[in-house]
Parts: sequence; structure tokens; C-alpha cells
Amino acid sequence: MNQLKQRIIRLLEIGEIKDRSEREKFEYLLKTKKWNPYCIRHSAITADSDYLPEYALKKKVRWSINSKQGSRYIKTSINLIVFSMPSKNSSEMVTMSIAMEQLPRNITALEEYVQIAENLTKAVFPNATIVIPTQPQTLGGLPAYAKVFTFVHPETEMSFTVGQIFTVCNGKAYVLSYTAQSEIYNVHYQAFQDVINSFQITY
Repeated sequence: MNQLKQRIIRLLEIGEIKDRSEREKFEYLLKTKKWNPYCIRHSAITADSDYLPEYALKKKVRWSINSKQGSRYIKTSINLIVFSMPSKNSSEMVTMSIAMEQLPRNITALEEYVQIAENLTKAVFPNATIVIPTQPQTLGGLPAYAKVFTFVHPETEMSFTVGQIFTVCNGKAYVLSYTAQSEIYNVHYQAFQDVINSFQITY
């Protein structure tokens, strides 16, 4: 933390930060705030939550797949339902979620959101392996897109498979996700398919 503080002081001294409002903010922080690593982490996660879906936020900050921490930070994306599949083996990690995301005003079409979702997957999971590329589907009677990819969790080194299907309606994106360890992905997939088949947007 001290190195970061000294670097900001140096940038201010040499005039590298030219925006007046930014300079004033940094000068205020330097004079009045304690440099708490937790606060900086908290602020960074809060900023990331503006554009990362919960599963991506968990991966980036190294929370476990079943962690509930994301609910403290997600603002634009609201998890309507999150539940874990019953399992006889406590080491198995299987979750399904239904999330609703308020879209920016300039995003109105499903195809535009598809590109955002593609870029997000590449950014958050640079080594992801595409199992089923993004392709047209239907969800709740609306045009939708679905994809399946795998990634390796950095802490556990376990391989996970993620199935997603999403649609856009009335300025909101609805994203259904199913995440499981790759070796058991097919075991509970039918339950995810049942959720997809019964999904309806009623407002």
C-alpha cells in the first residue's frame, strides 16, 4: 500500500495527472484517508460488478463457485434465483442461476448483447475452451442465444463447464446459467433443460 501511495504522490508532483478534478480527489485521499487494502479491494470489486456477471466476478476475485459474496456487490445484474443441485458427494460443485441485467440505453437488440457476452467471456476466461459456440435458440418464446464453454478454476485447478442461454426483453437481459465440474456436467443437465423449457417472462 505504501508503494501505491508513493507512486500517486510522485504522479501528482510531476504533473502526470492533468485532470483537475482527478488531482483534487487524489490530494483529498492522501490527506484524509487511511490506505486500507480491504477498502481498495472492496472498491475494485464494486466497480467490476457493474459489468461482470456473478460467475465471472467470482472467477476474477477467486471466490468459490458456491460463494454468496457476489450478492453484496451485484447492482446492475440481479440474481433472481440461485440454487445448488443436491449431491451425495460434498466435493461436487453444481449451481444454476437465473439473472436479470439492466442494459445500458444504447443496447437494445439481442445481437448487440451477444457481442458483449462474447467479449466478456474472452476477457474473463482467456483460456476458456468453447464446447458449443454461441448459436440461436429460444427462451420463454423469445429469440435467444446459447453457448457452452469450459474453464479451469485458478485455485482448485478443477475444470468447470458453463452452459448459458440468454435473451433480451424490455431493456433487460435474462441469463440462465448452469455451472458444474466438467466430469459431472451431464449428470444434472436435464434439470437445467427443464428450467429452460419452463422459463417465462411475465412482465
